[in-house]
Amino acid sequence: MMSFLRTLIMTVLLVTFIPAILCAHDVGLYQADVIFAADGTYEIRIKCDLDAALAGAKPGHMTPEQEAKAKSAALLMDSTTRDQTVSFIETHTMPTFDGNEDHPDIELPKEEAGMIDESKEGVSFDAKRRSILMKGRIPEGAKTFTWKSTGFGDASISISRFNDPDVFREPVVDGQFSTPYSLVAPEQNPGMLRTAGKFFLLGFHHIVALDGLDHILFILGLFLLSTHFKPLFWQITSFTIAHSITLSLSVFHVFRLPSGIVESLIALSIAYVAVENLMTQQLKWWRPVVVFCFGLMHGLGFAAGLEEAGIPKNALINALFNFNVGVEVGHLTVVGVAFLIVGKFQKAPWYRKYVVIPGSSIIALMALFWFVQRTIELF
Repeated sequence: MMSFLRTLIMTVLLVTFIPAILCAHDVGLYQADVIFAADGTYEIRIKCDLDAALAGAKPGHMTPEQEAKAKSAALLMDSTTRDQTVSFIETHTMPTFDGNEDHPDIELPKEEAGMIDESKEGVSFDAKRRSILMKGRIPEGAKTFTWKSTGFGDASISISRFNDPDVFREPVVDGQFSTPYSLVAPEQNPGMLRTAGKFFLLGFHHIVALDGLDHILFILGLFLLSTHFKPLFWQITSFTIAHSITLSLSVFHVFRLPSGIVESLIALSIAYVAVENLMTQQLKWWRPVVVFCFGLMHGLGFAAGLEEAGIPKNALINALFNFNVGVEVGHLTVVGVAFLIVGKFQKAPWYRKYVVIPGSSIIALMALFWFVQRTIELF
């Protein structure tokens, strides 16, 4: 008992030094809306976590210090700071025509760019979403358009054209180019393989990137109590089946819950698995059943990110299936890395004391912190 308490105290001290992880929250995909006008001009309207990017943090995962820095810079933004911000956007975004980068004019809306009057009562600072407007002219004879950005997180891009009633939508992973959009063909069809690849990569990236940190911790919680692959396989399989069910139901608008409630329940499910690891050394028969129930909630969480990506109506099943495959490959990647790091020590007499208990304690504390934080945000 004393050994457990000492380990728990050390864990608490450790967690106090990783506020960046504790304060992580997912703001989803940023939005980039591209509009091609009849007069040969184009606009790109972006809503993103600009403050996180400027502070050098992963979008949606700013520490309190970085949020304070971003707030201070926003409140005191002058012409020099605005020029620096515009320069940052120019460097980290890349609209291209026929493979050649274009350089549109960039406008930062006065209020949202940080020109905030502190003398006003009730002024609040929202670092989650800022508006950026880019304006340019389509190069003469251009046939294709692509979009790429770095440092802003994954994007949900939509493209519309004056003579085309359909809006083209797709997810774009941070640092990669979007599907070339034809400026001359009346129909936009990225093809089955390209759609499959895009959504597979989105699902995989959602897990292995920090955006999926809560899902990573859930899988690690399952891993820590399973010293054999077979029981771990059945747990992950039940989780897979469950989240695939609710993900599909949500995407097809059959059943859904408010995202705030879902995120709180996901945090609670992570805490439960971690606490159970601390209370027992053996897998109980009900564990796969409990994991299945938790998987239902995680599926609703996945649905929010998938719908933000803009699922093509003519490839709904394709996108849904490959997103699920990407998520599962992400899960297996997490398990594989965990096995490579500590798998060979699972039979050691000290494994539970120095790996399972500290690891589960950290996971439990982080998950409980998220549960409290997300529950408070509901009100």
